[in-house]
Amino acid sequence: MQTNVKRIHMVVHHTERHYGHPELFWDRSKWEPICPDHHDSEAQAEERSRGRPRHPL
Repeated sequence: MQTNVKRIHMVVHHTERHYGHPELFWDRSKWEPICPDHHDSEAQAEERSRGRPRHPL
């Protein structure tokens, strides 16, 4: 089993919520490449806060 494997792929994070609206979803000016682990942790935090985006301290 390998450990400390570096990921070379990214996912797209939408900097503004699209709410399933196709025009907002596909607006590339609102896209941000991000690693899957970071994206997933941010998405979970947002769900825990009932859909409100997290704000930096």
